Amino acid sequence: MAIHGFQSSRRQSPCLQWVTSIQEAWGTLVYECLVSLTSWRDRICSVVSVKMHGSDSDVGNLLRLHSHRRTSGVFRLLCVFVALIAARAKTQECFASEMRVLVSVADQKLLVFQEGLEKERFTISTSRFGTGDRWGSYATPLGALQVADKIGDHAKEGAVFKERHLTGEVLRPNAPGRDPIVTRILWLRGLEPQNANAFPRFIYIHGTPQESLLGSPVSWGCIRMRSSDVVKLFEMVDVGTRVEILNKPVKILLKEQALAARMAQSAQSRQD
Repeated sequence: MAIHGFQSSRRQSPCLQWVTSIQEAWGTLVYECLVSLTSWRDRICSVVSVKMHGSDSDVGNLLRLHSHRRTSGVFRLLCVFVALIAARAKTQECFASEMRVLVSVADQKLLVFQEGLEKERFTISTSRFGTGDRWGSYATPLGALQVADKIGDHAKEGAVFKERHLTGEVLRPNAPGRDPIVTRILWLRGLEPQNANAFPRFIYIHGTPQESLLGSPVSWGCIRMRSSDVVKLFEMVDVGTRVEILNKPVKILLKEQALAARMAQSAQSRQD
């Protein structure tokens, strides 16, 4: 599936206007962002890069330049100001209106957000081999991905898939000795270099008959869900929905999501 680039509708402005805009509109938030920049700078780079569909975006380069030890303090500060404005312009639509799926590898949870609000939370299972994207690793990839395909609409709960085709067999939950893919398949495509192999590695979100093992990392790379839960998720998301897999606890993901929602709401209110 082709990935369409994101184009910002924001007009180009001189640096002085950017700084003035920050002083008037961002206020305390800019100060808080600068204080906590070390902890969430990588997240901004990731989100902006995904929206631009390029790992070497101008904003990402500016933020990396900020980290260079030889860069002067004044210029580093200006780089951060410019990067924050560009990040807001390029990501406010993502945070404010899109359905987003966040996966906590640390807590084995999958969260669904819409318009900054948590809609659902499910217990899942990621890989028993940890995280990564190497061929043959059987690991769960981290980073920003998207739903590339939805397979199994209207299939019965427990319906067995082989190579993404229904076999006609239907299993009950926790059927002894069985571990196939069941019920629904959401095929994921990586959007970053760190997860570029996700699609050809057949990384899915899918149903599992081994529901008693959910909450522990026991899969072979995919994200497993209870059949009833994956049916619900399947109905909520579309092809193109963003899925972020992060090795962070849920409480950290919620804090980051709340910050992103406030930024988007503030940007939207100024546009209105």
